Amino acid sequence: MLLLKCAKIVFAKYPEAGNIKTRLAADSSDNFAVEVYRFLLNRLFSELKNIEDVYWFVSGKENVEKFAKISGYKNIKTQTGKSLGERMYNAFEKIFSEKTFDCALLMGSDIPGISENLIKYGEESLRNYHYCLGGSNDGGYYLIGMQKGCLKKDIFEGIKWSGPDVYSDTLHKINESGSVQLLETLNDVDTLEDLKNEMKYDKQLSSFVEQMYEKL
Repeated sequence: MLLLKCAKIVFAKYPEAGNIKTRLAADSSDNFAVEVYRFLLNRLFSELKNIEDVYWFVSGKENVEKFAKISGYKNIKTQTGKSLGERMYNAFEKIFSEKTFDCALLMGSDIPGISENLIKYGEESLRNYHYCLGGSNDGGYYLIGMQKGCLKKDIFEGIKWSGPDVYSDTLHKINESGSVQLLETLNDVDTLEDLKNEMKYDKQLSSFVEQMYEKL
């Protein structure tokens, strides 16, 4: 592939209290959890500002217009499907069927370590590999990418999405389908303990959270 045209798919939720980072909310409060997510979302907006072909897929059709207002993006679509696996497969299929892309990356919007450089590295890796996969410290993954001809339903089926083996099970399926470039492991922030651990390495996040502690 000499010229690589790669879509960047981002899964997100509209930041409102009650349905954002529920485990973190249980450890703190709904408002605290949504503000942490809003911070991570705004930082991702900044990391993506110089990246082309970004498509946001939000949860809930009613949130598309609201998300457009806070993000400034126009390429916003609705996630469809019952399970997370179905929603991811459907997002890839929609992008590949509607647009002329050679490859696509799909990532979450709530991982502190996702950066412009990491996204570009994932994109570049698809010149030489069929897939790329970035795991998180809790056994899940924050990013999956693939060349256009490599989309298979099986990769997203039979996975226990709330369990600790999401990454390993997905990697096994990918290895049976083609070559894969593994990306660095990043920390997920699902609980207050996760957040405190991440704050040790992320000064920007630490400063923000310290200002928010009064809301706990």
